Amino acid sequence: MAISVRKKKKRPHLPIGGMVLLLVIAVALVALCIAAVVGSGDNPAPSVEEIPTTTMTTVPTQKHTLMVVTADVLNVRTGPGETYDVQGTLQQGDEVQVLAAEGDWYRIQYKGTEAYVYGVYLQDPNATTVTTTTTTIATTTGKTTVASTAYPDRYIDEDGMLQFKTDGHYVQANSYPNGEIPWALRLVNDWNPMPKGYDEGLEMVKPTPTVTTQPVDARMKADLEAMLEAGKEYDIGVQSAYRSAGKQSELYWRKVNEYKNRYVNPVQLQTKAGEVVKRPGYSEHNLGLAVDLYGSGDHSLTSRFEKTPAFKWLMANCADYGFILRFPQGKEEITGVIYEAWHFRYVGDAETAHAIMDNGLCLEEYLEQNQK
Repeated sequence: MAISVRKKKKRPHLPIGGMVLLLVIAVALVALCIAAVVGSGDNPAPSVEEIPTTTMTTVPTQKHTLMVVTADVLNVRTGPGETYDVQGTLQQGDEVQVLAAEGDWYRIQYKGTEAYVYGVYLQDPNATTVTTTTTTIATTTGKTTVASTAYPDRYIDEDGMLQFKTDGHYVQANSYPNGEIPWALRLVNDWNPMPKGYDEGLEMVKPTPTVTTQPVDARMKADLEAMLEAGKEYDIGVQSAYRSAGKQSELYWRKVNEYKNRYVNPVQLQTKAGEVVKRPGYSEHNLGLAVDLYGSGDHSLTSRFEKTPAFKWLMANCADYGFILRFPQGKEEITGVIYEAWHFRYVGDAETAHAIMDNGLCLEEYLEQNQK
């Protein structure tokens, strides 16, 4: 019987190029699987170029992302610092979406893009009203005062007016226990009220040029007009000047009433109202020695004024006429007022004004150092 032998068919060998191709395809499939796992969240993993060069601290809870502007005007800048350009402004009461914090600066959503604001002037509309408690304290007169745990340095007095404790602040009256404070150096701020009725006996006159009917103390009129004349090339004039304590009271309590639905705690309520309109007797405008100036076509009364030629001229020359920039940048904790590029104050003579301006002081620092 014959046996047939079945020959094996030779399997075709895969060319080396084909093997390489399969290997490349396999590696690609593995990479796609890994990418699918890593990128399975709402946002893809950042590439090296997308990782920020500075560390950002995310705002911790959702309720803090929507915040309210507390300053009268708040600059919106292109970066986290005063050196960055101003691209717009926010008004008191505006709500902003906070994306992250970088030190004292907050990155916000602004007109469809991202920008920065100084976080000191943003507040969670719910934070303080939830955590704040008030304490009612009886007094010997039968009236009561109200204190707040959120604002331990201030309270509501017997007459319902917000008052600031003077601890840690210069009190000018202590330097004049037996004498009269020089009229041109009288200090008025949150810790140094103007004496009641002080402005009623003053002679007030209207300076020129001006766009307001508000007058100034007659004793500063000549120096003020000399300064305005010297700076006439920059169209500098007075936009706001003296306001009586009575008028200040009307404006202040109107603002308090406006805020009543926003702030429950009475100390917080008057604090926030006072950031926009000063309490009567605590505003330099009540003295007749302060002027809000315009120039170079800018009447905004905002920090935008600092970009104008008029502002630069005033900073270089105002002291020659006895005037100072009253609320300089970086002195907010001392003056109790935000930086105001438009607000100038008369201090009586060029020597005093130069001692303040040339040494980078605010009025409070000068008075305390010299006990005036």
